[in-house]
Amino acid sequence: MVNITLEEVPLGHSAQTSSRKRGANEQTATLQKRNKQLEEENKQLSLSLDELDSQHNLAMQNVLELKTELQEKLSAVTTSYEALKKEHADKFINSELEMARLKKQLDSTMQQQKGLESENQQLQMQVTNYEAEVKKSIEDMADLQALLDKKTQDNVELIEKVKSAGRLADKSADQLMELQQRVDQLTKELEDAKQVKEKKTSESSTSSMGKHSDDEFIVVRDGDANSSGPATPPTKEELKDKIVQLENRVSELTLENGSLALKLQDSEMEKQLALTVMRENVQELRTRCEETDTALKLAREELEEQQENLESLKEKAAEAVIAQQQLKALAEEKGKIETEILNMKENLQNVLELEKRLLFSESEKETLQIELQRVRATQERITELESKVQNLIVENQQLRLNAEAETETQNYSAELAERIKSLNEENETLRAEIESIAHSKFSEAIAEEKQEITDLDADDDEPLTVDKIKELLSSHIKSKLTGEMEEACRAVQERITRTVNEMERKISRLSEELLDLQDSKLVWDHEKKTLEADISQYILQCDELMKNNEILLNELENYKRNKLETIQEHNEQSVMDLEAELEEASKMNETLEQEYVEQKEKNEELEREKQTLTEQLRAAQTQCEELRSAEKELKIQLETLEIEKGNMLFELNEQKSLDSKQTDDDVLLKSAEEKCQNLESQLAHLSKDHADLVAALQTQKTALQEAIMKREEAEKCLLEKDMLIKRLDENLKEDLSSEMQKKLDNLTSLNHELKQDLLAKDIVLESQKKKLLQAQANLNVSDGKVHELEELVAEKEKALETSRILLDESGKAKDELSEKLRQQKVNLEQLKQLKQEKETLLNEFEELKKKCEAHSDELKALQESAVTSTSNHASAITPLPNWKPSSWQQLNCRSPSQR
Repeated sequence: MVNITLEEVPLGHSAQTSSRKRGANEQTATLQKRNKQLEEENKQLSLSLDELDSQHNLAMQNVLELKTELQEKLSAVTTSYEALKKEHADKFINSELEMARLKKQLDSTMQQQKGLESENQQLQMQVTNYEAEVKKSIEDMADLQALLDKKTQDNVELIEKVKSAGRLADKSADQLMELQQRVDQLTKELEDAKQVKEKKTSESSTSSMGKHSDDEFIVVRDGDANSSGPATPPTKEELKDKIVQLENRVSELTLENGSLALKLQDSEMEKQLALTVMRENVQELRTRCEETDTALKLAREELEEQQENLESLKEKAAEAVIAQQQLKALAEEKGKIETEILNMKENLQNVLELEKRLLFSESEKETLQIELQRVRATQERITELESKVQNLIVENQQLRLNAEAETETQNYSAELAERIKSLNEENETLRAEIESIAHSKFSEAIAEEKQEITDLDADDDEPLTVDKIKELLSSHIKSKLTGEMEEACRAVQERITRTVNEMERKISRLSEELLDLQDSKLVWDHEKKTLEADISQYILQCDELMKNNEILLNELENYKRNKLETIQEHNEQSVMDLEAELEEASKMNETLEQEYVEQKEKNEELEREKQTLTEQLRAAQTQCEELRSAEKELKIQLETLEIEKGNMLFELNEQKSLDSKQTDDDVLLKSAEEKCQNLESQLAHLSKDHADLVAALQTQKTALQEAIMKREEAEKCLLEKDMLIKRLDENLKEDLSSEMQKKLDNLTSLNHELKQDLLAKDIVLESQKKKLLQAQANLNVSDGKVHELEELVAEKEKALETSRILLDESGKAKDELSEKLRQQKVNLEQLKQLKQEKETLLNEFEELKKKCEAHSDELKALQESAVTSTSNHASAITPLPNWKPSSWQQLNCRSPSQR
């Protein structure tokens, strides 16, 4: 395993180094972009600060200018105030002098009045004539009062009519309530009828099931069904009669609604007639008021003639009033000056606030400068971090290169070990050859020396010893072999030194990569432990789910056992009966659908009636708006009359001031006051009539609003009833569908029980199938594990991508970068391990496939043997029409976990 990893590491690192270099380049590019952005932002901030400085200077200049202007205004105001004081003092002295002059003139006027008394006597004669005219006007006012009394009576009659209309509205509201109660009763009766139908359908289904149980099989029913069934259900004819009665009641209600609508129309016509009468009366009042206005104008003209005589006296009094008004104007000017002084103070306060704001802006400027300094410090830090990141990138590249070198050294070490072995073998072979050559040469040399000795025996008489012979041989052999051995040894030493140097280099690189890989392995081990813990929890959850599934299956089997008992073999009649019941149920569904359609049509008719009623309500609302407009017109008329009353009172006050000087005109003033009182009484009557009309309109409004609310409540009730009807229809359909499902379940249970005999004979097949299913389950588990491993690989690749993105964004510290690099290396090791595990799982998967094929061959043989055994038994059992052996086999072939 170690050799495999060492061979696979450099292949992965060669791709990773390029990707990491790209990531580092991208990081540097992004950091450079960020530096440029920050520099641009710093430039913008510096420009904004310069602008703030310029604005601050301009604001200070403006404030100083405002201060100078305010001081100038204060000086001007003080000078003007003093001049005004002097002027007012002069005017006051002049006014006192004029008052003295006016007093002298008053004395002269008193003397003139004595002369005018004679003229007043003449005027009294004229006043008597005016009194006669006034009496005539009083008679005319009496006639007007009689007309006003008639109008008040007409108003009373109108109020009574309005009250009668309100009573009719109340009666209509009561009738609507009665209609609602009747509709509620009808809905209740419909619900009762539907419940009776449901009970009938349930009893028919129970009776049919009881027949089947008496004829062919016994069905165990629950105790609740026995207790809840009614004793005497109604027949179809009774239900139809009830439905006919309900329809008749609905038609009666519609007729009553029509009559009520006609009554409402009559009441509305009466209201319109009353409004027309009111309008005519108002027009008559207007004409009479115009006549009174003409009479008043004539009286005013006469009074104006009298006032012209008194204007000369008023002019003299007006001069004194003018003097007083001048004093008041001076006081007002003084107040204006004081207000201007207050405004000046407020302006000063505003200036102080501006100064405060300027100080605050200066403080903000200082804070911004501090923030700029911080930003610059951060930029410097960023540049330092970028340099650190670049250094780290260089170091990482060096580490990667070292790791690659280490892997290469390990590979070379393995190759060197093999070469050393081969060299040792070659050395051994060379030694053997050298020894053989040495022996052959030694024997040849001995032979030659023997010949030489024999040749020399004749010449020399000296004896040759063995030692001498050996020395001669060794010197001869060494002289021949030393040259060859030295050359071979030198070549071998050169090769060994080269390989050793390369091995040392590679070993140094590999040692550094091994350290990094060990760190990454620790991280991957930690993640592996966490994954194993998660997998263990997942396995526990799966076990719990399997247990719960088994419990549910046991409960279903117990329910089926309690629900059904043994069934006979021949069940064709029961199936036919069930089909007949299904047809009856379908017919019942059709009838219910027809009834539902009829009810929908009735609801549509009711909605149409509702629309008509809404239109009537809209018409009533329009009438109310018209009444409101008439009311507004009356209010305007009252306001005009009140204005005229005020004018008359003003004129009366003027006349009273004149009557204090002219005693003879008292009678005329009293008559005018009586006229005013009469007019006030008329206005009071009119105001009372107006208030009564307003109260009647308000009562009508409240009655209409209550009717609208009741109408809305009735609409809501109808909608709720429609919803209830729809829900009941849905419940009926669901009940019918549930009954159909129960019948189908009974059929499936019959089929299941018929197949139990066959299952007894196919136990061996099932056991083999279970084995196959277990093998398939193991295969599925292995596939799931492979899929999970692939998902883990994908997730870890995503994690690697996220880590690269984080490396792009991060520039905080060297420690974080180193830890992330370690995590990446650990992820690579885990990926390698996962690949190895994947290969092992694939091998196991292929083995299991082979086993499955063998088991499938065995199963085919067993099925052929089972078919022959079951053919005899199948002849005794009649097949059902809805029975399908394919589905049966699929149910039997399922594993307990799948069930």
